[in-house]
Amino acid sequence: MVLVSIQSLIFVSEPYFNQPGYEHTRGTPTGTAQSLEYDDNIRQATIRQLQETSSTEKRISSSISQHVPSLIRHTNDLKKEFYSLTSPDHLIIPSELTIFLLKTSSNNINNTTTTTIVNIPSISNTNK
Repeated sequence: MVLVSIQSLIFVSEPYFNQPGYEHTRGTPTGTAQSLEYDDNIRQATIRQLQETSSTEKRISSSISQHVPSLIRHTNDLKKEFYSLTSPDHLIIPSELTIFLLKTSSNNINNTTTTTIVNIPSISNTNK
């Protein structure tokens, strides 16, 4: 359906005449005038849409740029807090979670499920 619309409204020199009921006006002064007006309206709407898209992209980019330093700072604070905690003895967690939490051995990731013994900080010290 989309391809038919593109073919009939974009890849033709006079898309106005491909609209239902307007093909019989081809070659008449009224049809020619309406076709030119139709083309101008489509052109203006396309330019407006492109400007709005560009403006939206700029706003999103600006918002992200403003928040990234704060997110990095917050992430670093959480890492510091995480590494300062003490871990329970012999805690066993899946290796996928170990990799996710500690970012270790990213080159050794495989699809098999294994377990790894790691030291994870104790939650009891989180209120410091």
